[in-house]
Amino acid sequence: MSRSVGLPVVNRRNQLQGLQEELEEQQEGEREKEREDEQEELREKEREWEEEQRKEREREEQEKKQEEDEVVVEEQRGEEEREEREERKKKREKEWEKEEQEEEREEEREEDREEEQEEEKEEERKEEREEEREEELEKEQEGKREGVEEAWEEEQEKREGKQGAGGGAGGAGGREKEREEEPEKEWEGKWEGAEEETAAGEAVGEGAVGGLGGGARKEGGAEEEQEEVWEKEREKEREEKGEKERDEEREEEEEEEEEEEEEEEREEQQQKEEEEEEEWEWEEEKEQREMWRGS
Repeated sequence: MSRSVGLPVVNRRNQLQGLQEELEEQQEGEREKEREDEQEELREKEREWEEEQRKEREREEQEKKQEEDEVVVEEQRGEEEREEREERKKKREKEWEKEEQEEEREEEREEDREEEQEEEKEEERKEEREEEREEELEKEQEGKREGVEEAWEEEQEKREGKQGAGGGAGGAGGREKEREEEPEKEWEGKWEGAEEETAAGEAVGEGAVGGLGGGARKEGGAEEEQEEVWEKEREKEREEKGEKERDEEREEEEEEEEEEEEEEEREEQQQKEEEEEEEWEWEEEKEQREMWRGS
């Protein structure tokens, strides 16, 4: 009886133990599956992380390459702009040089015009002096003619008075007439000499014709003195002209120096502006690159 009772209990225990073992195996399988799922999830996350890292590296490399390309492009553009500025500078220098050459040619033309005007003025002054000399000579000759006329008239009056006093003296009257004719011939010679001297014009100093030789020599000496005075005046004018030319040369040199200084100042200002422009462009490029990196 006891054996019949104990057998089912043992079987029941064995059955329970088997069930427990099955349950444990089932639980262990589930835990193993969970561990495998967790491992797979970790591996998936690791793959995703690696993929993200790869994409991040590619993006960084792409950005770096883009920045390098942009730097190259900016450098090329900066080089082109520098070349353009240099070209504009050369063009401006050529224009300035052309303007300076034109100014120099204009100054030369102005100097030529001034020289021509000065020569014309000198010629006019010379003509005026010649006219004054001719007028003075004519006045002097006119005075001589008037003096000869007055002296001749006085001599005629004296002769007429003598003829009236001795009209009845025979032979003595004939000789007296001959003596009276001699001074008349003398005055006629003086008159003719004065007329010829007047017609000669500027030929003073060659000697008067007829009885005015001594007076002509005196006149020639006066003419030489007047010529010396005129020569001194011409010498003075030449000196004044030379001094004026030297003053003009000094003024031109000073103007050239001032123009050179102004040109240097313009070049320095231009260089300063170009440097400031380059510095501004560089700062702008730097800010732009920083903005790209930040984005």
